[in-house]
Amino acid sequence: MLKHSPDIKSPAFFVFCFLILGSALGIIFPFKVFLITLIPVFILSLCFIILKKWDLFIILTLVLSSFFYTEKSAELSRKNPVHLFGLTIENRIISFSGNTYSVKGKKLEDGLIVDIVGDVYSYRNFNYLKIKNLRVISTFFSPIFNWRKGIINSIKTSLPGVIGDIGIALLLGEKSAMPDFIKERFRSCGAAHLLAVSGLHTGIIFLILTVLLSILPIEKNFIPVIASALLIPYLFLTGFRVSVVRAFIMLFIYSLGDLLQRRANPLNVVGVAGSILLLINPLTIKSISFQLSFLAVTGIILLLDAFNDLIPHKGNILHKYILYPAFITTSAQVFTFPVVFYNFGYIPLYSVFANIILVPLTSLFISGMILMVSLPFLRPLTSSGVWFIGMIFNKIMMAFQHMPYSVITGRPSIYVFLIYPLLLLLLLLRFRNSP
Repeated sequence: MLKHSPDIKSPAFFVFCFLILGSALGIIFPFKVFLITLIPVFILSLCFIILKKWDLFIILTLVLSSFFYTEKSAELSRKNPVHLFGLTIENRIISFSGNTYSVKGKKLEDGLIVDIVGDVYSYRNFNYLKIKNLRVISTFFSPIFNWRKGIINSIKTSLPGVIGDIGIALLLGEKSAMPDFIKERFRSCGAAHLLAVSGLHTGIIFLILTVLLSILPIEKNFIPVIASALLIPYLFLTGFRVSVVRAFIMLFIYSLGDLLQRRANPLNVVGVAGSILLLINPLTIKSISFQLSFLAVTGIILLLDAFNDLIPHKGNILHKYILYPAFITTSAQVFTFPVVFYNFGYIPLYSVFANIILVPLTSLFISGMILMVSLPFLRPLTSSGVWFIGMIFNKIMMAFQHMPYSVITGRPSIYVFLIYPLLLLLLLLRFRNSP
């Protein structure tokens, strides 16, 4: 039976879904559509109020509010020149309004709070900014990014070659120095999600912090909250990527629930995290990272228990180390498949099998790099072990990449995916109604 099925106990998740619907409509349709439908919508609202259908009235209000907010945000983002305040990270500007812009024609130092005037150009859901005028307001965050540069240099020195490039990408999401053939290797074996610092990476860091804090004389109930708060510097180090922010919010809510001895509903936690991101910037919905991150975690919550219940005997080595990790990967990929295939045009056939091996190795690799960077006096010893893990990681990817028919490529029509949500809905209903 599906244990985490979306029901009345998941109101935050449903709010998130209706915010997504309104945001999507706000991006697709211009404001004129809102004006044309204003009178029918007003009549419909009155009918809901008269009939005391408060749930329908709230849903309509959420969708319309989200539509209006997103459409206005999209309109403002198209106006040139723009005047914005933000933080510089990896030659990007993260504005305090929530939008992210890649800077063209100018190299910016990381960690600066800036006041910028420039022109914005959009291409394939990415915003590019050509700066006309720039004023540095503060260098308050520069030490954090100097620390980031120190970590990158330390890894490059200790792990030369492509192993170091892979390590830096896995730990910090920095892929600028990574050769294209390594990126292709990740894609071919279905491990490209490991390069995009995500909830997996954030969870590994959180687990390491929890273990370290448990050594100290700290009240046990406070350890998860402190560990999640200590993840804030990691948000800076990874450039405030959507998937990391999502994982941080979710971990903090879960930790707060443990402290208050309240069990958090997983779908509600997803809903709160997503709603916060959409309220900060509704145009985040256009980000592929946002789409993949929330689809993956929702798929795991909705399908993992259903897949797991198919196994009669649990707890043995086969279930714990092979079947359960395979179920996690499959649950995520069932939901992310249409976005990946439509945007990138490929399907890695062996991804489930590759991830059963590569995900645990990623945990070891990241943990080893943190130990190597944190304890410089042990670096001559730790660097050899970490390099060996990285070498095994790379060899396994190569093995999967060179298997026959490792990748199916193509460019599907968007209309194909009009059928996919219906099939997914039938799948969920089948699991939910199963005994």
